[in-house]
Amino acid sequence: MVFIDYLKSKKMLFGSMDGELVVAILEDEKLVEIHFEHMERLTGNIYLGRIENVVPNLEAVFVNIGKGKNGFLRSKDIIISNKEIKVGQKILVQVKKDPIGSKGAQLTMNIGIPGRYLVYMPFAHGTIGVSKKILENEERKRLHDLIAPLIHKDEGIIVRTVAQGLEVETLALELENLRVLWKEIEKKYKRSRKPKELYREPDVLEYVIRERFDDKVTEIITNDSEIKERLEKILEKFGANTKIIKLIEEDPIKLFNVNQKLEKSLRRVVALDCGGSIVIDSTEALTIIDVNSGSNVSGNDFREMSLRTNIEAAKEISRQLRLRNISGIILIDFIDMPKEQDRKVVLEKLREELRKDKGKTAVIDFTRLGLLEMTRKRTSPPLKNSLFSKCPICDGKGFVVSPRRLINKVISDLADIYANEKPKKVILNFHRSLSGYMNSEKRNSIEKRFKGTAFEYKFDWHDPNSYNISIKK
Repeated sequence: MVFIDYLKSKKMLFGSMDGELVVAILEDEKLVEIHFEHMERLTGNIYLGRIENVVPNLEAVFVNIGKGKNGFLRSKDIIISNKEIKVGQKILVQVKKDPIGSKGAQLTMNIGIPGRYLVYMPFAHGTIGVSKKILENEERKRLHDLIAPLIHKDEGIIVRTVAQGLEVETLALELENLRVLWKEIEKKYKRSRKPKELYREPDVLEYVIRERFDDKVTEIITNDSEIKERLEKILEKFGANTKIIKLIEEDPIKLFNVNQKLEKSLRRVVALDCGGSIVIDSTEALTIIDVNSGSNVSGNDFREMSLRTNIEAAKEISRQLRLRNISGIILIDFIDMPKEQDRKVVLEKLREELRKDKGKTAVIDFTRLGLLEMTRKRTSPPLKNSLFSKCPICDGKGFVVSPRRLINKVISDLADIYANEKPKKVILNFHRSLSGYMNSEKRNSIEKRFKGTAFEYKFDWHDPNSYNISIKK
């Protein structure tokens, strides 16, 4: 089965949220990506690093790049011989993956400098790659043959997806610009001794245009004349049409309800138009996505209903992976599909939707348990790291103490108090979330157990995991 979903509109919105620059990307009015100015990305940056530690058991070295935690350089990403690896030595490295949690940045010595159409690799020794997202074999061969005569024997090139249809003059010009940039980086490296940044990826404006702008974008909208002017210069630099930029009076982030779209999209349970839903749970090791039929009763039988729901879920899952920037191992529990033909249809739909994703994805297959296994390459932290912080109440567990257990602890504490004295009055203060649980039946039970004491109940305690007992003798 071949799916063809034509985009009616693709908008790039440049506005503000809580006082900072934000770029939101909408496809047919659905939010698919959001980028914040404060999201410091190290991925792609190039550093002079100093080897701090060599760990043979891990087949890696730890490298000081002057950014807090030492970076982690695996042996497969080292391009010099083992004899040259020693503590205190300076090396040229690029950040492959941003630091996350307790882990420092993952590094590589296989430098790759991205342009709009090409990625320049100064140490790739004649390698030529063409983006796998260019599906037509003839176009892939044409681009390969165009670039082959241009490269030197020590360097390599990857032709990016947006290079489709371009002629050699455009590619040659960008290649020469990337060579000039590389020479500047090399000079800085040779002149320096201490760990330092040699090349930084562009700011959010140029980065998003370089990485996300394509011929499907119908409008670029902003309410800031200075941003409009910068965007025009960036598009001109990439040879793109500047007429699609629109300057409006109202902030486009507000006009297109991006805040509401973001809040709705980031819920644990995401509703599908057909009446079903997907449930997303992420851990450090992997992400589990469960597909539920919910109120969906469309179709003539269970098979038709499950296929329709799973197809819609595949589309939404692809959007969620992009929006949340979920990476690593991903397991999807689709509604059961006994027919192999139906599984192939859902797999094809998922793969088609994932082609819109700039992140590198790999759909493996259904496991013996019926779960679909896939991966998405991590380069930067997930969106939740920018929007949420660790809960100071549940300590990041995502749960609070159950009301039953909390009241049992209250009774235990009261019993300890009564073992020494009998107070005239006890004031019990709980979090407001327990106001419904502490009904007349629960209150009578406590008061019956501790007769002769007046009890007062309050519900303005700050912590749902604890309570406060005040006594009057």
